[in-house]
Order: sequence, then structure tokens, then C-alpha cells
Amino acid sequence: MNKLLLGFCIFIVSCTPYWGKPDNLDNIGEDRSEMLSDYNAQVESMEVKPQEKEEEEKLFETKQEIDVKNMEWFRQLTAEAQTNSNNVSLEDLYLTSLVNSKQIKVFADIPIIRKTGIQEAEGRFNTRVFADGGYNRVNEAVGNVLRTGINDRFIEDETFIEFGLRKIFITGGEAVLTQKLSRLQNNSEFFDPNPQSLSNLTLRFTQPLLRGAGVTYNESAIVLAQLDTEIAENEFKRQLEAHFLEISAAYWDLYLAKINFFMRKRIIDNIKAINTEMTERSNIDALRSQIYHTEAAIAFHRTQLIRAEVSVRNAQDRLMSLVNSPKFHEYKIDELTPLDHPITDWVKADLKESARLALKNRPELEQAFLQLRSAKVRLNMTKNELLPILDVFAEMGLSGIAAEVDFPRAFDDQFTGGEPGMSVGFHFEFPIVNDTARARKLRREIEKRQLRHQFESSVESILLEIKVAVREVKAAYQEFLSSQKAYIAAKNEVDALQSRFKFEALLGENNGGVSAFLQVILQAQNVYADSQLALVKNLVSYNLAITRLKKAEGTFLSYKNVEISEVTDEDNLPMLRARVKEMQEATPEDWKK
Repeated sequence: MNKLLLGFCIFIVSCTPYWGKPDNLDNIGEDRSEMLSDYNAQVESMEVKPQEKEEEEKLFETKQEIDVKNMEWFRQLTAEAQTNSNNVSLEDLYLTSLVNSKQIKVFADIPIIRKTGIQEAEGRFNTRVFADGGYNRVNEAVGNVLRTGINDRFIEDETFIEFGLRKIFITGGEAVLTQKLSRLQNNSEFFDPNPQSLSNLTLRFTQPLLRGAGVTYNESAIVLAQLDTEIAENEFKRQLEAHFLEISAAYWDLYLAKINFFMRKRIIDNIKAINTEMTERSNIDALRSQIYHTEAAIAFHRTQLIRAEVSVRNAQDRLMSLVNSPKFHEYKIDELTPLDHPITDWVKADLKESARLALKNRPELEQAFLQLRSAKVRLNMTKNELLPILDVFAEMGLSGIAAEVDFPRAFDDQFTGGEPGMSVGFHFEFPIVNDTARARKLRREIEKRQLRHQFESSVESILLEIKVAVREVKAAYQEFLSSQKAYIAAKNEVDALQSRFKFEALLGENNGGVSAFLQVILQAQNVYADSQLALVKNLVSYNLAITRLKKAEGTFLSYKNVEISEVTDEDNLPMLRARVKEMQEATPEDWKK
């Protein structure tokens, strides 16, 4: 008995080939570095043109011609932020959105859903308990007296129950242990004892040697589920970063809309003062047409003020919808004031360094690589499925018998009544053409080629995005500097005209140049207001260009500062929670360091 069991175990071990290391995720980093080696060399060979280098050095040396903090709209917005309890900063908005944003919660569920695939794939190797039972009745004619004796029909009743365990191993082998208990009764004269109880214990092991064999093949489903989970986690990071970028854009839109609203109100006040002055001089030298012109200008700017107020409300509603903070609805906040102010200093945009960071940090690139890795795993599976089916099996059984309905005695008899029986064999099968497996392999090879091209396309798109983002930062800053000059010129013009107006007014009431100067001042005030708004627009564009560059690098709100952990919600369901550990290290104020 012991020798048979030992021989059976040796047979099982000998029929479990392919103990090689499965295709796991351990060497992904090395594969990724190898695939990016050419692109890394391309990045290292990037050289800034002498003209561009000279322009950048000039940007470093350029001094601000004006101090934005001393401008009227800046002081007014700062004063409102100090008095308004509903002021918000970018840091607060990021932190609040991580907890409350519905969009972020949607993105966070994707990796959790994909992660269930790992458990599902591992479930194939779980031990299964099964049980079958039933009743069979046979009633058939017989033509052999040795079967029933004098009876011309064979009648048999069987009641049985069968239960056991089934286990699939990582090598592809399957073991089945069954225990069957049955009661038989028939009308045969040669059936003894009648009725009788039977007990059969069977252990069967089947191991594929070709198709379906090996740790690598059988663990592929688990590896694919792990890769899908990694892809989903990178998608979550990408969506999280894109959502933060939307919050930044909405924040600066609100900032710009607020300033535009302040400026429009200031313009109306200035034009009203000119209109009052002209009305007072209507009996001296001011023409009615000039008065009508100022009144039309007031009406026009009031229309612009209405649109500016709508822009403010739209911008703050957009911001609140992205953040989804409950306090916005609880306190019925209908007016938010930006607390942070834009960066005015030059932030160095180094093309080579930005490209290095992008190739290292962009989640889209990691997604493309993991998809290619999945294609390789699927291709290896189809290569295995091209092999013939060659399975070997071994079976060992014990049986016992007892009279009447005495299952305990029959069960005991199977261990004490005799030696175990056993059998071994094999099964071979192979389609002559095997079109199904060949077509599947061809499809996987084409998919792998496609995904490799997609990976390369992603790298090239990212490098292009980096080049564009770096240029945009430089161009936006240059536009900001140019708009400063336009603003200073417009302001000097207004100051000069107002000084001239005071001089003309002192010459006497009959001097016809006073009303003409009022008309010129009106036009100059419009140019001055437009130059201020252009200055703010270019400043906001510069800050958004910095934000987009950080996103292109994959360092915007660096994920080293974002901790993602799995927790359970109020329904005890798993969910991902993201929180910023050191948000201050990733705020725009630190980007200029």
C-alpha cells in the first residue's frame, strides 16, 4: 500500500513539467529602459540653438518694468480676498477635490474594478467541493440467461451519492478525489448480496504535457489581470492630473473674470466723470454730439459689465462643479474670491530636462508600455495553444461492499478489504489544420506590432508636447513683458492728456480745445483699459503655460506627494483614496524656485 502511494506521488511529480519562472512584472523596468534607450539618447542630444539660448538669457536678465502688486486691480482683489470669507486658494481646491469631486471618484473606481480581475484569475486554482446524487432505475429486456437467470427482463434500482474535491494546479494539472456511496438492488439470481451497499474512493490526476502545460501559461491570466490593474492605476493618475489642470484653468479664468469686472466698473466711472465735465461745458464749447458719444460709451461699457458679471458667475460655477465641495451648497456660496495670485517672475523652461522628466513620469507612456507587455503575454499563450493536446493521467481507487443498507461497513471495507487498484494512460489530440489557434496567434502578433507602434507614437507625441509646452512658456512670458510696455505707454498717454486738460481748462472758458481734449481722453481711457486687461490675460496665460508644462513633464502635483491607498466606504466596498502629503511642494509658487 505504501509503495503504491509513493509510486503514485513520484508519477505526479514527474508529470508536472515547465517549472520555469512565470512571466511576471519583475523585469518590466529593464524592458522599459531598453525600449526607451534610443529616445533617451535623442533627448540627451537635444541642443538649444544659440539664438534661443541668447533669448532665454535675456529673459533671465529682464527686469519687470512694473510691479503688478501695486496695480489697482491687484490691490482691489487682495482687499476683497481679505474681507471675503469665501476666498479660496489652489491648494485648498486641490485638497477638497480629492475628497469630494465626483469625477475623481469615478476615476478612482477604475483600478478597483480592474483589480477584481486578479482575484477572479486566481480563483481558477481554488479547491472546489462538489457533490452529486440521484436515483437510477433500469428496466430492459435481456437475451442472456447468465445475466438474470430465469427472468427475461433486467430490473435494477440504484440510489447513490458522490462527493469530493477538485483542484487545478498552477502547472495545469488537475486532481480529483471522489467518494461514492451507492445502494444496488436488482432481480438477477447471480447478484449477491441483494440488496447491497457499495463504497468507492477514487483519486485521479491529469497533467497536460504540451498544450495547457506549465506555470508560465497557467499564470498568464493572473499576470494579465495585474497588468490591467497597473494600466488602470496609471489611467487614474493621468485623469487625476488632468482634473487638477482643469481646476487650475478654472481658477485662473475666475481670476481673470474678476479683474475684468473690476476694470469695466472703473471704466464706467471714468467715462461718467468725462460725461459730467462735458455736460457742464455744453453752454461753452462742448458739442451735443460729443456728449451723446460719451453717453453711448457708458451704455456700451454697461453692456460689457453685464457680460463680465456673467463670466464671473460662470467661472465660479465651473470651479465649484469641478471641486464638488459640500460647503459650496451648504452655505449657498454665490461668490468666490481667488486668494492666490499669478507668478510674475521668469520660470526656467529647460527643454532637455523637461523631456527627461516626461519620459520618466508620464502615465500615458507607462500605460502604452504595459499594454505592449500584455500583448506579449497573450502572444506567448497562443504559442502554447498551437501545441497538440497530450495529457497523461493516473488513477488509484479503493472499493468496499456490504449487505443491505450498511454504508458504514462498506466504507470501512474499502480500506480493509483488499489492495487498491490503479490505472495510467494518456490522451492525444491534434487538429490537422488547426486554423483556430493559428488565426489567434496571427492576431496576437499583429496586435503586438500595433501596440509597439502605439508605444513609439506615444513617446514621439510626448516629446512634441514637451517642445510645444516649453516654447509656450517662453512665448507667454515674452507677451507678458510686451504687454507691460503697452500698458505703460497707455498709462503715460492718459496721464499726459489729463495734465494737458487741466492746463487747457486754466486758459479760459472760451478755449474750444477743452471739449476736444475730453474726447481724446475718452479714447485714451479705452485704450488704457484694454491694455490693462491684455496685461492680465497674458499674465494668466503665462501661469497656465507653466501648469501645462508641468503636466507635460508628468511632474504637475508630483505623485510622490500624492498618496493613494485602498480603504472601504460606508457600504464596506473597497475604494481608492488619494490625499496630498506635502501639497506645498507642488504649488505654483514653488515652481519658480
